[in-house]
Amino acid sequence: IKDEDYFLEYEEWMPTHLGSAREEAIQDAAASAVRALGLRNSCFHCELKIDGDAICVLEIAARRGADNIADFLHSLHGIDIYAEGALIASGQPRNYPRRHPQGAMKMRYFLPEKSGIIARIDGIDDVQSDPRLSELCLDFSVGERVLIPPDGFEFIGYMSVCAADLPGADAALESLYSRV
Repeated sequence: IKDEDYFLEYEEWMPTHLGSAREEAIQDAAASAVRALGLRNSCFHCELKIDGDAICVLEIAARRGADNIADFLHSLHGIDIYAEGALIASGQPRNYPRRHPQGAMKMRYFLPEKSGIIARIDGIDDVQSDPRLSELCLDFSVGERVLIPPDGFEFIGYMSVCAADLPGADAALESLYSRV
């Protein structure tokens, strides 16, 4: 959380750093929500918030995950959720054995510090050739206006990185992100 008044999602990572017992409890909460809604033969996207022992489902919908979820799943688990969604929708039986990720990925949004006009963006060329960089996306350009809460929530773009493990992904993201 970047600000006490607003929850701003600013990072994503895979695999979780919460440990296997906590991950299992989260998966159980998501599975219960899916069953309660009666979702069958569908992709689903579930967002939860965790506070201590409490696991709260905020969103569950019959859709694929957005943001970097598809890229993370494909890179780390070899799962193409677009193809899987099509197979599920066409009624083909699917079996999903538990898979362990092959590496780790982390993504962070570029959040403006204050509302205003973007004056400059530096460091892009500096990080583009780094092999740890998975993706760098800018949604705004110099001269465009961005807003922070309470007026809006806009991120300038994001950066995602790959590494052999989560500590490596943390280190790669800190190194590259700080140069942009």
